Amino acid sequence: MAASLRPLAVIPSARITDFGKISVDGVSVAGCYSFLLHFEVGERSTAALHASASRDKTGKIHLSVCNLDPNRAHELTAHFEGAEISRCSGRVLTAEAMNAHNTFDHPEAVKPRPFTNAAIAAGRLHAELPPKSVTVLEIV
Repeated sequence: MAASLRPLAVIPSARITDFGKISVDGVSVAGCYSFLLHFEVGERSTAALHASASRDKTGKIHLSVCNLDPNRAHELTAHFEGAEISRCSGRVLTAEAMNAHNTFDHPEAVKPRPFTNAAIAAGRLHAELPPKSVTVLEIV
């Protein structure tokens, strides 16, 4: 008798791995980031945003930003030395609840979605990053 197999649920960390594929062959990009640096967790303070940028072989800049603050969105302003930027697009991985997860019954509860809270003005990137999120932007 053949066993019936159910497809595996995609866990959120696997979604993050997909985001990382864009930076593997990239060259690190020097940038100047401006954002609220810390938030309080009990009696401790920790950095709210963590960012890294790379430039791929075609010249596109890829910016990855994690907002570790589980309760508040944070604004990011970024300037990339020597780069003339005019547009951006991106994806974000987040959920309403901190403990959201994919299950066999709800395999798409946590998945990347288009990110539309970013704009380029005067050669700078401006974005509002949702709480508890990972955002990846492609900047041209």
